[in-house]
Order: sequence, then C-alpha cells, then structure tokens
Amino acid sequence: MQVFKLYYKIFSRGLIGAVIIYVVIFSILTLIFTNFSSSPSEQAFNVSKCKVAIIDYDKSLLSDELSKYIKDNSKYVEIHDKSEEGLKDALFFRNAEYIFIIPENFSEKFFTDERISLQTMRIPNSTSGKLLDTMVNKYLNTIDLYVKGDSNIELKTAIEKTVDDLSIKTDVVLTNGKKSSTMPGFLYYFNYLPYPIISILVLCISGITLSINDIDIKRRNTCAPISTSKFSFELFLGNLSISAVIYLIFVVYAVVIYKNSIFTKTGLLVTLNGLIFTAVCLSLCFLISNIATKKSMSAISTVLSLGSCFLGGVFVPQELLSETVKNVAVINPVFWYVKANNTLGSLNTFNYQTLDTVIFAMIVEICFAAAFLAISLVIIKQRRT
Repeated sequence: MQVFKLYYKIFSRGLIGAVIIYVVIFSILTLIFTNFSSSPSEQAFNVSKCKVAIIDYDKSLLSDELSKYIKDNSKYVEIHDKSEEGLKDALFFRNAEYIFIIPENFSEKFFTDERISLQTMRIPNSTSGKLLDTMVNKYLNTIDLYVKGDSNIELKTAIEKTVDDLSIKTDVVLTNGKKSSTMPGFLYYFNYLPYPIISILVLCISGITLSINDIDIKRRNTCAPISTSKFSFELFLGNLSISAVIYLIFVVYAVVIYKNSIFTKTGLLVTLNGLIFTAVCLSLCFLISNIATKKSMSAISTVLSLGSCFLGGVFVPQELLSETVKNVAVINPVFWYVKANNTLGSLNTFNYQTLDTVIFAMIVEICFAAAFLAISLVIIKQRRT
C-alpha cells in the first residue's frame, strides 16, 4: 500500500490544516443558513403587517369601528403633521407605509348612491398595502350586505356580525402524500452541503492527484516495481477514503444537531442521496485532476462550487428559478441532488409512486458519476499513449 500511504502523507503535510478550516467554517455557515432558511411556500402565506396611519374626519360609529379594524390588522402609527406635505414626508421617511383618510359624511353617505370613497396614500408597489386594501374592502362590503339584506338591522349589530365573519379561519390540508407542515431543518442543512463538499474535495483529491501526477514524479513511478493497475487502484482507494471521511464528518455533525429527526425515513433517504452526490463529486474531482493544473486549481474550485450551487438551487430555492435557468440546470448534478431532497422533504407517504421523482434524480446523479469517470479514463488512456 505504498501509494495509499503516500496519498495520506501528502494530505497530512499539506492539506489537513486547510481541510479542518474549511470544515469548521462551512459547518458554522451551513448551520447559520439553516437556521435562517424557510421554504418559499411558508413565506408566501405569512401576513406581513404594514405601518398604517389613520386620519378620521368623520368621527362616526362606522369610521370608529373601521379604524379599530384597521389597527387590529396593521401596525398603527400616529402622524402629528396632517398637512399634505407632512403626510408625504411620513411616507418618504417610512414613518408610515399606508395612510387612510376617512372624509366627512363618510358614514352618512356610505349606504346611499352618493357613497364617498376612502382616500388613501401609500408607498408605491407596496404588497402589504394591497393586502390591506383587500381586507378593508371586504370589511365594508360585508357590512353593506348585512344592512341592505335586513332593513331592520342596526349598524352596530351589522358591524359585530361582520367582525365575527371575518375572524373565521380555515386550516389548509394538502393531500396526495404532501405535507402541510414546513420541511425539516436537516433538509436545509443537506441542501447546503454541495458547496463545502465540492470545495473540499476539489482541494483534496485534485490537489493530491496533481502532485502525484507531476511529470517528473510520474516518470520515476513508472520505473518503480509496481504495476500501473495497482498504482491506480491504491490512488482510487485514497480518493474514496478521503471522500467518505469528509462526508461522514458532515453526517455526524447533522446527527448531533438533528438527532431527533435525522433517523427517520426522510432523513435516511436524504443521507443516502448525499452519499450518492459525494460519489459524483469524487468522479468530478478525479476528472478535474486530469485536465487542470496546480495554478488553475483555486479558480476552478471557486467557479465550480459557486456556479453549480447557484444554478442548482442551493443558494436560491429552485421554486424561484426561472424556467430558462431550470432548463440549463438539468446538466448540473447539484440540481438533481437538491430536487431529490426537496421532494423527500414534502413527502408524507413513501412508496414507489411518491418516490419515483427521487429515484429518477438519484439515477441521474449516478449517471453523472459514471460519465465523469468514463471521461477521466479516456483522458488517462490518451495521455499514456
């Protein structure tokens, strides 16, 4: 096992310190990203309250109750300067995002054909303001329906019934094997793993292989009493073992942090998917070591890790990627790795029908690994010739 010993000798002397720094930094960053991450679907259903100011010139029962309803569904702020310039300044300095102005005689003419509209001022393109518009319109329209539907009903009673109606909420349940809850935290952790794994493996495998394949060293090794097949086999064992150790470190780190959820069907399948992706990285780094130089290694590592992760959905969720980017990303193994993880995180039932997307993505990853390895062998054979 002379080549295998040489492999780890090079690793221990020149790379172990850098790898430890990479692992520590990436572990901390991955944990931070995981804690601050949330699925896009979760964010889409969170109500964001905006800062609202109300100027009531009507001072009626309807305007008072409307003001109360708006305050309950927003962050109420007080504006002391109620002039037009003062209101514009409040919006400009973001002291308020939305201003409701209830004109005089609003309540008196609300139920007649001479209805007076509310006056509003807002920050342009405010999504929370549009949501508040919808809520206020629904509130006023519901009161109008109660009053016009029953001529004997009192306005106070109509307002109370409206508030009761609008306070009703419905729980949403997704079927067909999909979870209604958010994805587990360890899934975000594993989704960020391609970045450190690619960076570290390119540093280790490609760096060590380039050192061993230096032209002078290679000529001397050719004269050594060891066959080429044995030399290649021991070099492969070194690459395989270092990849397994690095991935195992991240898995152990995940077990420590997510010990209550990692040992589930989802967790085990995500871990298996990560192991397959590590094999893809191993083949890719072996290919890089046969076409790159020592001077270009750092640039290749940076471009490859960042580029593949941005296009694959690691830093930007795949739901937010455009169709054009997704069509290009299908040639990126990171895209299929993240897609399999996202699918696993949304499953509640595990069978062939629900896992077909995951299985297909894993098969694609294996095909990438085989393709990278085949290209590497062809290049090695051509160079030997």
